[in-house]
Amino acid sequence: MDGGLLKRKIEDVEKVLAVYNRKVLTLQDSLVKAYKRMITDLKVIKDEKSKEIHHLKKKNSSLRKSCEASKARVKERDDEIYNLRYALARAKHDVMESYKASSEYQHDLYAYGAESISASISLTKEWIAAEHPGVNPHDFDRFLAQRRDFEAEQDGTDDQANTPLQDEDGASQLD
Repeated sequence: MDGGLLKRKIEDVEKVLAVYNRKVLTLQDSLVKAYKRMITDLKVIKDEKSKEIHHLKKKNSSLRKSCEASKARVKERDDEIYNLRYALARAKHDVMESYKASSEYQHDLYAYGAESISASISLTKEWIAAEHPGVNPHDFDRFLAQRRDFEAEQDGTDDQANTPLQDEDGASQLD
């Protein structure tokens, strides 16, 4: 009996070992499958990241080219603006030079001079009337006319033509 009991115990141990071996093999199979899934997942992730990196590199390159093109356009516009400002300044200068060379400029200077003289005489007459009420401003007009006649005699010219202070009838514009 000793042998039968031993045989049974050996069979029980073998059964337990067989169950244990099956569990170990099942665990090993599941670990191998998990490892293969992990390897596959890592390859997929690596491919996705590689594609994403490639896409980002393309996008970066495209943005860099776009930025360089924008900088070139900005430089061209700055150059255009500079050239236009120079042309405008030059045109303004040329127009002024042309105007100064024209007879219109001389006429305008004469007109401005006449207006300032006329305004000066008006202000002087107002001042005389305010400061010296006894003096008649019309006497001042006669004095100016006599002075003009005297200067004309000295120069040997007749300066009775329309002056800036007289209209076509020879009347004073100062009143």
